[in-house]
Amino acid sequence: MTPSATSMRALGIVACVGCAIAALGLAYLTWGSVYLIGFPDSHVTDYGKATEGPLGDLAWAEAGLGLLFLLLAFVPIGTRARVIGCVVAVVAL
Repeated sequence: MTPSATSMRALGIVACVGCAIAALGLAYLTWGSVYLIGFPDSHVTDYGKATEGPLGDLAWAEAGLGLLFLLLAFVPIGTRARVIGCVVAVVAL
């Protein structure tokens, strides 16, 4: 018994939206850690200075992947293209 096309499409949309929420949540947590470098005494260590740039870049990449997942979820494309795009974006994430 094979599942219908609409149930597979719905499953792909739910998977993409779930991955988008996860990626945007990771971006939020990463931005939070960058924001709190030097907290509570405003003393920024060498480690804080060294990680501020790469963590900021990582947060932007995570946010971009979150938007890519949302794009994959709601743009009218085929189910096969949606699943392949979702798998590639998960591997990139």
